[in-house]
Amino acid sequence: MSKRTVEIEARAERLRVGMLWWGLVREPSRDALKAGASLIGSVGYEELCAGDEEDVALINACLGAEWELRNRHWRALEQLLAAIPPGGSYEEVVYLPREPAIAAVRALYTLHWLRDGPEEGD
Repeated sequence: MSKRTVEIEARAERLRVGMLWWGLVREPSRDALKAGASLIGSVGYEELCAGDEEDVALINACLGAEWELRNRHWRALEQLLAAIPPGGSYEEVVYLPREPAIAAVRALYTLHWLRDGPEEGD
């Protein structure tokens, strides 16, 4: 295995461990990381502590993107639920008036609940 491959794998491991920790507690202290090292294993703790500010920035960027995606999906789900009648199904979108139907279809696409065509095996 090349030195570059080892460096990439080590950084990926730091990202994995950092995403775990930063996702639980925003930028945990070194003491908190050390106290919880048993959860991630000593190798994970050592890998994370070996990181630099660039690794922290990457972790924060990934978590920010994850938060934005999750937030967008929640807004779409709220929009969809507001458009369909109580007790109804998203499949009833075709029976909605034009404006609520458009909003519901947009939400369905955002949630990836609509597909362009049949998948293999359908």
